[in-house]
Amino acid sequence: MPITTYASVAQFFEWGLPQTALGARTVADVQSALDAASSDMDDMFRGVFPLPFSRVGTGVSKRCVYLARYAFLGGKGFNPQSDADKEIVAEAEKAEAWLDKVQRRVLFPDVTIDPTAAAPLPVALADYAQPVALSSSVVNNEGARAPTRGW
Repeated sequence: MPITTYASVAQFFEWGLPQTALGARTVADVQSALDAASSDMDDMFRGVFPLPFSRVGTGVSKRCVYLARYAFLGGKGFNPQSDADKEIVAEAEKAEAWLDKVQRRVLFPDVTIDPTAAAPLPVALADYAQPVALSSSVVNNEGARAPTRGW
């Protein structure tokens, strides 16, 4: 069965925050933060791997939790200048750097691709609009033009 959220609520409470830290928030808010973090991760994975995955490793789940925790705490009660909250910001930044390395194919996370997933098209084969470059030379003050340079 394909997965679209890379960490569970239980993992959020294990690696992210204790359940007592929810305050007025609910478990549904935690799930929403995990879903949003997973969607952001998909944006990075999409050009490298066919999606969805049928399984992800612990490293992917932990980074999903770190991104979700940062988003979850982004509202009131979060002070990025306090020592405890500096760690939350640092872990989210490390997760983003890790995702950048995955996208650039420097790191290869533990993921199992769902057999029904369609492989992404290579950029060379995709139908992307390409820019057109035009060039000409002005040879005098009256605007006379020379032939195109041929770049």
